[in-house]
Amino acid sequence: MYRQLLNNTLSRSKLKNKNRYSPENSKWCNAICQDYKLINEFSKDKHICKECRNTLNLAETQLTNKTITLEQFKENPNIVYNNILDIENKLRYCTICKTDKNISNFEKTRNQCIPCRQQITKDKVNDSINDILHDIELLKSNLFKLKNYLEKHNRTVITKVIRLVENQMKLKM
Repeated sequence: MYRQLLNNTLSRSKLKNKNRYSPENSKWCNAICQDYKLINEFSKDKHICKECRNTLNLAETQLTNKTITLEQFKENPNIVYNNILDIENKLRYCTICKTDKNISNFEKTRNQCIPCRQQITKDKVNDSINDILHDIELLKSNLFKLKNYLEKHNRTVITKVIRLVENQMKLKM
C-alpha cells in the first residue's frame, strides 16, 4: 500500500541488495526519507522507519477522510502535519480540573484529561492498599486462598503492596 503513496521506491530485489551491502547496524528506509537509518529506528521486519510509517499512517487517515488528496501528499508529504497542527490547537474542557486544555491531552472519547485520570487511578490504588494489606494478614495462613485473592488484583497494586511490605521488613531489621 505504501508504494502507491510515494513517487519512487525500490523494488524488493533492489531493496534486498541495498540492505545486504548496508553499513553496520543500519538499514535502507524504502519510504519518504530514502536513506540509511539505524536498525533500532525500524519496527520488527519492516522496510520503513517508524517516522515514515507514522507519516504514511497519517496520510492514509487523511486520504480516507478526504482532507488531502494523493497528489498533494506526493508533492509534499509534510502536508499531513499541517492538518495535525490545526487539530492540536483545539481545546477541550476537562470535567475534573475544570480547565480548557489542548485536545491532545485527552483520550478520544473522554471528557477528563489524561493527567487527571492518572491521578484518579493512583488515588484508587493508594486507597485500596490498606484494605489489601489487611486481607493479606487474614489470609496468610491459607496460601491457596491468598493466591486466589492476589490473582484478582491489578499488577500495579500487588507491586505496591510488595514494596510496602519489603520496606516494613527493612525497618524492622
